[in-house]
Amino acid sequence: MAEARGKIDITKIDESRLPKRDRIEHLQKIWYKFSLSKVSVVGLAIVILVVLAAIFYKFIVPYPEDVGAVVNFKAANQPPSMAHIMGTDPTGRDIFSRIIYAFRGALKMGIGCIAVVVPIGGILGLISGYWNGTWVSNLIMRLADVFLALPALILVMCVSSIMKPSLTNAMLALCVSWWPYYTRLVNNIVVSTRNEVYIRSAEVLGASNGHILFREILPNTLGPILTKMTLDMGWAIMAGATLSYVGMGEQPPTPSLGGMVSNGVGYLPDQWWLSVFPAFAIMLIVLGFNLTGDGIKDMLSDTE
Repeated sequence: MAEARGKIDITKIDESRLPKRDRIEHLQKIWYKFSLSKVSVVGLAIVILVVLAAIFYKFIVPYPEDVGAVVNFKAANQPPSMAHIMGTDPTGRDIFSRIIYAFRGALKMGIGCIAVVVPIGGILGLISGYWNGTWVSNLIMRLADVFLALPALILVMCVSSIMKPSLTNAMLALCVSWWPYYTRLVNNIVVSTRNEVYIRSAEVLGASNGHILFREILPNTLGPILTKMTLDMGWAIMAGATLSYVGMGEQPPTPSLGGMVSNGVGYLPDQWWLSVFPAFAIMLIVLGFNLTGDGIKDMLSDTE
């Protein structure tokens, strides 16, 4: 158990080396630190509900067939009622069913982007930070600066515009503009820890560069990376909804939150439910990830 300055960071303990009872107590302490913020617990509950709804949507939605290319003009533009709690769209499809299904695309957007940019940005940050001052480091960081100098959403839309509109291409466009943030984050951490005693000791003992990077330095970056990943999930979902809103994201008949908001704008204010409920769903899922990220940040802070 590592101790520094009279404080113990309970989140940096290697659980695999602890007895089962101690591991349980360690997890309980981590949860206690997280649960100190009630709003973060609410955020985590929202995220869990959204994930479960996306996975088990077939058992939740009242009209599973409405997530596809279905037309029922007899039920078109119906306001919220007991039969359709969020109303129906201009082709008679149940909005609640389509929102629940659209959670799948929103989560795919966030998770897919994170799965790509974190390894790429993290590895480049490790390399540039460890060999700080070399031509390799300068090349990586100057390239990152070029992408960081451009507004992220504008860059995403520019990249998306040259590809066929789809969820996969929207994710790729987001990844192009997103990786430098993780490169900069990891680079700063590595530079600040590069001359620590345990790093110098590993070098003196003959440890390889790979061992030092991935076994000594990388674990110290996991806390900030985890926090940023959680916060960025909301940003990625918002960016995906924006692309869908302008027709560059997931394409009909597959429902997307941004696309549903866009399709309902022309019917405001009379058929308000067409845009209001999908917009509220976007707000809810983004809020959930942001509150969860704030809780993780507090949990990983160096407190007693």
